[in-house]
Amino acid sequence: MTKSPAIWLLLSGLSTYALPAWAQEASEFDAVFDGPAAAGRPSDPPPPLPPVQPTRVPQDDSSAGTRAASVPSKGGRAPDPSAPPADVNGQLVGEAAAFDGAAAQAPGPSQEADLVHNTWRGSVGGIHVKDAAAGQAGTMRVQLGLRFFAGKSVLEEGDRYALAGGALSLSYTLTDYLELFGAVEGHSARHSESSPELLQVLGDIHVGAKGHYRVLPWLAFGGDLSLHFLNAVGDLGILARSTGVSLGTNITADLRRLEGRHVPFIARFGAHYRFDNSARLVQDVEARRFAGLDGETLPGFETRHLVTPRERLTLGIQRVDTMNLGVGFEAPFEVTRPDFVLAPIFEWQWAIPVNRQGYNCPFVADAPGSDRPRGGGDGCLAVQGLKAATMDLTVGLRVTPPVRGLSTFLAADIGVTGTRTFVRELSPNLPFVVMLGVAYAYDTRAPVVAPSERMPAPERAPLPSAARMLVQINDADGEVVSAARLDFDGQDADGSRAFYTLASDSAGRVVTPLLRPGRYAATLTHPDYTPGSCAFAVPDASQLEVDEAASARTDDADSAESTAASRLLRTTSLPFPNASLLSVTCRVGPRVESRSEPERARGGALLTVDVAGEGKPLARVRIELEAEGPEAPVSTNMELLTDSRGRAKGEAIAPGTYRLTLSKEGYFDRSMVLALVDDSTQTVVATLVRRPARAQVKVDARGIVTQRRFSFATGSSELGAANYPLLFELAEVLRAHPELGRVEIQGHTDNVGKADLNLKLSQARAEAVRTWLIEEGGVDARRLVARGYGDARPLVPNLTPANRRRNRRVHFAPMGE
Repeated sequence: MTKSPAIWLLLSGLSTYALPAWAQEASEFDAVFDGPAAAGRPSDPPPPLPPVQPTRVPQDDSSAGTRAASVPSKGGRAPDPSAPPADVNGQLVGEAAAFDGAAAQAPGPSQEADLVHNTWRGSVGGIHVKDAAAGQAGTMRVQLGLRFFAGKSVLEEGDRYALAGGALSLSYTLTDYLELFGAVEGHSARHSESSPELLQVLGDIHVGAKGHYRVLPWLAFGGDLSLHFLNAVGDLGILARSTGVSLGTNITADLRRLEGRHVPFIARFGAHYRFDNSARLVQDVEARRFAGLDGETLPGFETRHLVTPRERLTLGIQRVDTMNLGVGFEAPFEVTRPDFVLAPIFEWQWAIPVNRQGYNCPFVADAPGSDRPRGGGDGCLAVQGLKAATMDLTVGLRVTPPVRGLSTFLAADIGVTGTRTFVRELSPNLPFVVMLGVAYAYDTRAPVVAPSERMPAPERAPLPSAARMLVQINDADGEVVSAARLDFDGQDADGSRAFYTLASDSAGRVVTPLLRPGRYAATLTHPDYTPGSCAFAVPDASQLEVDEAASARTDDADSAESTAASRLLRTTSLPFPNASLLSVTCRVGPRVESRSEPERARGGALLTVDVAGEGKPLARVRIELEAEGPEAPVSTNMELLTDSRGRAKGEAIAPGTYRLTLSKEGYFDRSMVLALVDDSTQTVVATLVRRPARAQVKVDARGIVTQRRFSFATGSSELGAANYPLLFELAEVLRAHPELGRVEIQGHTDNVGKADLNLKLSQARAEAVRTWLIEEGGVDARRLVARGYGDARPLVPNLTPANRRRNRRVHFAPMGE
């Protein structure tokens, strides 16, 4: 059984096999500097910071993983004039006096505020226990957490149980009193004594909101509401009837905020009632099992159809509500400055079962008066009591390195109760679970600086010289030519190469993007003129001569048009401070008087080939034109090479049938057959597909093995563009291995839908692949046989969406003939 949707499959695989590198750049945090020295103390001059408008700093609590300075209220201590302003993780923060044109007062003394982080399911707090408060308004946090367990004799003597999962959580402080949070959670579990061994929970979604209020600088109260959306078992989508709701309250005491002293200690308490409806996930499963039981059954006492402890544990099935109590302690010690913090965390949690749902547990004792169930099976909560409830201790360490916004944690949940005594109402508890994760916090607001502390704007480092070209396109008589096409290979201001296709406006003008110094060759085309060419150069900045008189008129198109070819117009409106505008005049060829008939080659055929790849013209593509047929003369063979526009032309080609082969390093070859007729013009447009970094198809003792699958729309046999890399590589492998002989292209489906429709669909998909390999891949049709098998040959049982996805496949089986 599996909870899906499939869109969250990546989460489980990620949590099982790899922890991705998690990095994010925040440009708002680029300016890191120390505050000015206190009176009488020397200080290195701080790096400059971009100017900002005077802003009053809110006296709120904590920032999103960054430090903020809090300012005492009017009843607090008087400011200490000898104390330096707050130097807080690269952001100078203080409270400014009312700004009415008078000089702003210096900021008051600083106190370190919270470093806040997400809990496992999103809200700010420790590892599991929530904070009553949250980060400052406008701050957000994202966290990826992974958890693992592997052990023996967990659910029964001699078994092996392993679990790997994770959660991606996000929290955002919407206002000073409201936080929004959410998480997507999933895991995979394998049990050696069950069939199937593997169960997966993918895509359970938790969302909520938390209101909070700080009654004292160090004491906060809050309340939250959470919704728990669970996916249906063995199907796609949320099962609405299984949605759970949690209501709770939180209290936090942060002694770092005590006025006049700093104690690195945080205490948290939370109490939450969860209306748990997860048992409705398995209602249909248990009903089907009950209907399939053999022999006499007695409703209310039969237990064979009920989900097992392994299923309750993996799927998180609870038949009762729970009152969840949590206490947490954290001690964030600053090891070194700036902001290298180690925070040991200790938490205790207890989920007290409350049978609001009135579940009547069937219990058969192994002996009269005994509290042990017959056969060592599951017990009942009314008999076994609270020793079956879940109680955990959590020990962890959170590390905040001196990298703005980044934090990591390592923790372990240790099961105290519920690990050996199992009851039908509750999910079992694991002896321990190891957790690790990485988080990033981001402040969406601009850095706040008191007016008296504003710094001058930084000087920008000089950027490379760059210029735009104003190209005036005229004909031989000096008349302007509109709608003329200008093509050239260029180099952007950032150094990357690009191919440009530009068109002239009604005045015959073209303005290029920013170009680096160098020589450029362009071609000019127009339907009414013969093609022309134009060469121009972008000189180095030291070679440019500035026309000061024209520099004030850069917005005047007529003045720009009248400048000489080598004249420079300096402009400050361009993105680069030293970017310039150069002008040059280019001319198309003579006017074509009549173009009523297409251009034709005399005494042969004219062939034009346009080649593109990844949406851009491809230059230097090798095109081989080889005549086919036993009587074709070798002299008719030809080899062409595309220009910078991705175009190649062959003239005076003898009529006949030809095989056209296109090849370029890093791309798959293309091959096609075309017939050329004497005194004709033919154009071929082809797209090359880039070769992947690693081979997706290989030949071994098993035959042809593909590393990826074909992608078809539901109920369709149409091959989309996403399949082209795999198809080209398959064609290449088949052409290179004639020893494989005939190959059967097998289409397979899962067991969803009618068997006869699945058979037709699998046959259609196999034939679609065969047709493509013959017509586009150049594979001999006699070597390929297409056959659909429908759902008759599954690789794995069609029990889960993941298994059904494996069974939907196209397989290649050499027939050895």
